[in-house]
Amino acid sequence: MAVPTSSDFLARFPEFGELTLAIVEGAIAEAGRATPETQWGEVHTEAVSYLAAHSLSTRVMQVGLQ
Repeated sequence: MAVPTSSDFLARFPEFGELTLAIVEGAIAEAGRATPETQWGEVHTEAVSYLAAHSLSTRVMQVGLQ
């Protein structure tokens, strides 16, 4: 399994569509490094997607608080 593309990620989580692709792709890459495929197996892509979404939502919330 591979990490999701930014297109696949944004199709699943359209609420992040206003962010730049660089930010989205960075979050996906970071989540991919934090979720080893050997541990997540068949749900690796979902794990990466949800961790990236969590990371992005945390960042967006922090920016809103500033």
